[in-house]
Amino acid sequence: IFEVMLMKRFQFLFQDAKCPATVLPEFFATEVFGSLRDFRVSGTVNLMPRIRHVGEGRTLQDASVGRGNRQFLLEDMDRYNSLCLKPRPLSASSDVLFCGYVLKGKQRFTVGFAAKNFLKACVTIGTIEEECNKFNAMFKRSDKKIPRVNILIICATQYNAELEKKFNGHKFFTLDNIRAWKYIDEVIVLDLASAENRAKFFGLKPDDSLASAIEKVISKRSTFDGLPKTPGSE
Repeated sequence: IFEVMLMKRFQFLFQDAKCPATVLPEFFATEVFGSLRDFRVSGTVNLMPRIRHVGEGRTLQDASVGRGNRQFLLEDMDRYNSLCLKPRPLSASSDVLFCGYVLKGKQRFTVGFAAKNFLKACVTIGTIEEECNKFNAMFKRSDKKIPRVNILIICATQYNAELEKKFNGHKFFTLDNIRAWKYIDEVIVLDLASAENRAKFFGLKPDDSLASAIEKVISKRSTFDGLPKTPGSE
């Protein structure tokens, strides 16, 4: 359910065309994503096929798509001006995908969210690399005629000591070296490890009743009213 909360917040922030760095500078003032102009996302959520090791599906209407058919799935996604996609459980993909256009329709963007709500385990650089591999694989053999900007956003409630140091008092950092993932333009890691940072990200005050509800979701003590729990989503 954590990824659904993030998805809804992102939809609220960018229901109108805006520049990310001016909307939430503490989290989005990055070189690539932060500088996008007229960025807006779809407010309608569509199910995306589960990406599996093998499978015959090729389109958004299929229940699953084999890894070897990802290029055909991307071609189908490119047919739509704007998309918000929630992959089916256990998919070898990001947890949420937003697709659309910026630069007055001249550049296709895809923003992937990887949501990690851990109580005991910590997100490590290995976790991030695994998410980069999944997101990058979506664009292999993609149509080179379509100018693209692909952004991956990592959101976690617990990081190991190595990654905690990289924040250096800030609420995000971007990966320095992403050359291993030729189809990714930027990887943003958000610090949602504290209740204070989560409240700021969701536009709340720490003593707000909704902030308390969010903390219950984070602690997995209850579900968030109004957002259905998705089997296998955590």
